[in-house]
Amino acid sequence: MKKSFILLFSLICSILFTETKAQAFQKGTTTINAGVGVGTALGGYGKVRPAISLSADHGIWEVGGPGIVSLGGYAGTTGYKYSESGYTSKWNYIIVGVRGA
Repeated sequence: MKKSFILLFSLICSILFTETKAQAFQKGTTTINAGVGVGTALGGYGKVRPAISLSADHGIWEVGGPGIVSLGGYAGTTGYKYSESGYTSKWNYIIVGVRGA
């Protein structure tokens, strides 16, 4: 237990104190993001498929001060399966949307 705590603490410290450098988000810049969820609110005693998502943003126009208005899209999915005594029920959730920042 103590060994795993020290390893986790070391990992967190190395992430927090690492120097990062990034490029500025500018007009015409496109960003893509992929994600995997580690939990769900579906609960119960069934099998849960981890949530996965993909999103993209494209810088459209500059606004006064530091900032760019971007438009893009988002798609994500997760699922849940429950089986008991010959009864099986399955849910699939898919979300598709437009996003702006």
